[in-house]
Amino acid sequence: MHLLTEGADPATPLAPYTLPHTVPDAIARLRALVTDITILGCYAHFFPTAWAASTADPTRPPDRAYSPAEWEFFRLVDRDLFALSLDWLEEEDFQGPENRALDLPLQRGGLDWWEGSPGELRDGWELLLYLKGDWTLDAEDDADEDADDADNEAARAAAFAGRVRALAGRPLDEPRLTAACAALDSPLRGLPAALQMIDHTTGTAWLDADPEQEMDLRWTITDVTWMQTDYAEGRVIADAAFRLIEWLDTPTHRRALLDLWAAYPAPPEAAP
Repeated sequence: MHLLTEGADPATPLAPYTLPHTVPDAIARLRALVTDITILGCYAHFFPTAWAASTADPTRPPDRAYSPAEWEFFRLVDRDLFALSLDWLEEEDFQGPENRALDLPLQRGGLDWWEGSPGELRDGWELLLYLKGDWTLDAEDDADEDADDADNEAARAAAFAGRVRALAGRPLDEPRLTAACAALDSPLRGLPAALQMIDHTTGTAWLDADPEQEMDLRWTITDVTWMQTDYAEGRVIADAAFRLIEWLDTPTHRRALLDLWAAYPAPPEAAP
């Protein structure tokens, strides 16, 4: 039986090379060719040495969405350029060629704190959410920080909660706070970055984009270059924020944050 006839077995290894018989099939084939050329073209552009040395098969198996060469490229991108959602991409790959796509399968880095609740985030993030007023601290009796039993852990915890409650939601003098943080040599330098991550105002798509919305970025040299730059900028912000959050695991450091926060209230409004 001739491979170019309608009766050709679609499971044959030569199925990708058979001619389509309908307009929809032809359009689907052209789209697949575009993604083949685009993805592997990006491989050759961004990793020319790896591309030249690669022995991975560029041909897609008939039951998969991506070829071994494309998977080699995806892993290089995830390692060297920007984070990809490789687990999701693998699921799409196993489900077959109809799931092949040209969209960048990005692993976004934004902090979607509204999807969590107290006790689910690290202490530092939760403390910042309370201070900003995005979360409300459970009502408790405040305690005097200078109480006689200040060495008692429960009393210290109550005193700390009282300070947080007193500062929560209070407007900040953000320009002065940002300048003060820049002059520090501790992870508190990352406080503005952490606040930007909470508010999704970092100025980078990787950290700010709504996870429910498409970013309209594709496997093109232009889009991959843009995303590489955006990710590098976002990585600097995220690294500073996460250094702060790790530092805030220590109780004395959390008290230092409160001291800094209390030192920069927003100035009172000028009298009319």
